[in-house]
Amino acid sequence: MVDKNDGNGFTVVSGENGVVASGTLISLTIPSVSMSMNGYVYKVLITNEANICGVEADAVLNVYTADLSLTNTVSNLTPNIGDLIFFNITLQNAGPDPATGVKVLDLLPAGLQLDITNSMIPAGTTYDSSTGIWDLTGLTINVGDNYMLKLAAEVGKNCTSITNFAEIITSSRKDPDSTPGNSQ
Repeated sequence: MVDKNDGNGFTVVSGENGVVASGTLISLTIPSVSMSMNGYVYKVLITNEANICGVEADAVLNVYTADLSLTNTVSNLTPNIGDLIFFNITLQNAGPDPATGVKVLDLLPAGLQLDITNSMIPAGTTYDSSTGIWDLTGLTINVGDNYMLKLAAEVGKNCTSITNFAEIITSSRKDPDSTPGNSQ
């Protein structure tokens, strides 16, 4: 049985009426973990089949976080038709923990044509121009790491106004000051 209120309301987490065979491994899944839950102390009560001689232990919930940020700059704020411009999208991890499973969305706006030859995609990552997804899932983004995606694009004749938007859409870690994938 497990309780997060210092032993005042245990909840059965496995087996019929909480009974499992000796030697059985059980686990507790805590849905919707939030930053405010960091440091919660869960009480774990283990008893034998006769429900006597209970053993109690504490388990502290650690919510691992990675403060990921993006910067997006452009080489030329007033390009002409036919000019080649460069978007530099930089991902940084300010910690305190490493992150994996990171994907960034940066779909070039209409009127721009990707020039893959002059673009620079970091080793171990991929960029899919049809979806705009920069996939870093093969990497561990350690604290202090910076990765820069450089997208070269030619300004087309039908291009009137350019707004380029980049967003972190997935990460294995909670971010203390943003929500990946929320279009903000």
